This record gives sequence, C-alpha cells and structure tokens, in this order.
Amino acid sequence: MARRPAATGIQHSRAGDDPTIARRHARLHPTLEGIYLVEDLGSRNGTFINGAPVQGWAALKPGDELQVGNRRLRLTIRP
Repeated sequence: MARRPAATGIQHSRAGDDPTIARRHARLHPTLEGIYLVEDLGSRNGTFINGAPVQGWAALKPGDELQVGNRRLRLTIRP
C-alpha cells in the first residue's frame, strides 16, 4: 500500500527577514498522483497562484508562480 506524502508547511523562521510572510503562512501538500495542493493558513498577506488568491485548497502545476507574501516561487518538477 502506497503511503501518502507528508504535507510541507511554508513557514518563515526569521520574522525579521520578510514581514509579509507569517510564521505559519501556507501548506504545500504533494498527492500520490503527483499534484501539489496549496492551502493558505489564514495569513494576512495571502497566498497566490499566478496572481489569483488561494481560497481553501488550490492545485499548483509545473510552471505556476506561487506567491507567499512578497516572495515569488516557481514550481519545477524534475523527472
């Protein structure tokens, strides 16, 4: 039986580095199907995929831009 991958929290451990990222900002959850789901954890500055706010869970696809606070990240999956 395949194990479900663990969720990864997007956290900011040094609050002074970027005040737009909360200590518990968002959660990134890989699925068994190879899809990544993103959940905003009620952050003040929000979580966005390609400029659209994340409400509840949202799918993140290769090439998508994930914005957490003022930081922008691009999802790249290596074979």
